[in-house]
Amino acid sequence: MFPYSTADHALWLAVDAPLHSVYVAYQRDDALIVVNTNVCNGSRLAACATLHPSIAPTGAQPESVALDPLTQTIYTANQTDNDVSVIDASRCDAQVTSGCRQDAPAVPIEAGGLTAVRHNGLTAVGLATDPGVNTLYAVTTTSNAVSMINTNTCDSKALAGCGRTPPQVTSGAHPNAVAVDALTDSVYIANFGSNTKTGPGTVTVIDDATCNSTDSSGCAHRSTLHVPGGNAYDVAVDSTTDTLYVATLTSNGPNLVSVFNGATCNATNSSGCGQKPVTLSLGYSGGKFNDSALTLAINQATNTIYATNISGYTTDLTGQSLYVIDGATCDAANTAGCSHAPFAFTLGEEPWGIAVDQATDTIYVAIERGGDYAGSVAVINGASCNGSDTSGCARKPPMIAAGFGVTSLAINPATHILYTSNHEDASVSVINGATCSSLARTGCDQKPPKLPARNYPGPIAVDPAVGTAYVATLNGLAVIPLTRLRAGASQSRSHETGQVLKEASTWGLAAGGRRKRFSATPDRPAVGLSWTRFTNYP
Repeated sequence: MFPYSTADHALWLAVDAPLHSVYVAYQRDDALIVVNTNVCNGSRLAACATLHPSIAPTGAQPESVALDPLTQTIYTANQTDNDVSVIDASRCDAQVTSGCRQDAPAVPIEAGGLTAVRHNGLTAVGLATDPGVNTLYAVTTTSNAVSMINTNTCDSKALAGCGRTPPQVTSGAHPNAVAVDALTDSVYIANFGSNTKTGPGTVTVIDDATCNSTDSSGCAHRSTLHVPGGNAYDVAVDSTTDTLYVATLTSNGPNLVSVFNGATCNATNSSGCGQKPVTLSLGYSGGKFNDSALTLAINQATNTIYATNISGYTTDLTGQSLYVIDGATCDAANTAGCSHAPFAFTLGEEPWGIAVDQATDTIYVAIERGGDYAGSVAVINGASCNGSDTSGCARKPPMIAAGFGVTSLAINPATHILYTSNHEDASVSVINGATCSSLARTGCDQKPPKLPARNYPGPIAVDPAVGTAYVATLNGLAVIPLTRLRAGASQSRSHETGQVLKEASTWGLAAGGRRKRFSATPDRPAVGLSWTRFTNYP
């Protein structure tokens, strides 16, 4: 049996006997897996388990594959894109890989330690960059620790350090998210707690000055905050108000946000780490243990906390709202408003990750739509949808196209480029925020390019200082170069698929022996993974 266990939904295959290759369509990964029949065949079954196959990219959700042996051309019918990809098999086969998808380099953190696919969703296992100490903190759930990657020796331009196993700092039980407060040199790690029952959630506090990728002398000195009422799922810190917000999952009724005073529990001051936090109720727990997700993001400029809540992992995922919390009345200094229900409004089917561009006052929210449909990103004007002014929240926001299973977002504040991890199609979408924000809408209807990001990409973090995006995947930590898009540039699709035929839903294909005629567009030459369009159906 062919052991490609990290891809989903093998639906169709085509055999290219002259090139000794079998192309298997994996619907969820938008890819053809290329099997070398010289190595894996009926007389050498044991060798199938040793294969490391190449991958040919396709459009969204390939349903079927056909091969024209006269032209060595592969065609895939892509259900969601409603088009046909045209692939030059001679450039991506069992022996030649120049036209295959090139996966991003990866840091060898234990398999499955960074992301965990859970029922219909992806857990919020987290990443956080700390440019001040050249460190990426990456949660590794299976070892109750956080890995510390040196971003000076492991970035998109310098990969020498990526192959080394990074040092780790011990956390609490089952760490799930991490946040950095650069003003106090503090790293906060949200620990889920028990994997079988509600609580006890905790937050581990470490000093990044003495616990980082190059100096672990202080990693043994840790403080702990105790999270009441459930399991710590996500964490966000407001450096301006010295407030730590911890998303807490309960097993009955609403979920909670715990509000801690970071001024008395940080890297250098542990006097208040025994504090009992005020809690704010929102969303729904799903009515049972570990049946929901609660994600947080902060706009420090407006002192606003934004939250999304999804529930129903064991049945059907539900949740359509974005919650808006006024930090001015619910922070370390003033908790009077924490007892009030936060403002909430309907945004879309299954909102997940949130990213804030403070310079443009834009709130981006990932809308997953269950993973069975292409997702999108909602673009919200933070100037009229914040803790003190919710007048514009109900307006229908622009939606930018994204990939399947879009869950996590990260923004490069220097370029206003937004990166989305799409865990259902093994990609990262690159969105030009300069042309789609609260200040500009000209690029909102353009389909953004996608970059390959290994299997099941999850949390994503951006470090502009080293020009790199880091993405947690089932295959380790993917290292991807940041993209530069001109402010007025068109966001055409990446050169991975061919948009060649537009009809109703495309499902099946068959190629005969007659040669097809094509016409290449000027910017999409008919070579490799081409962008050719049918001009005739003989």
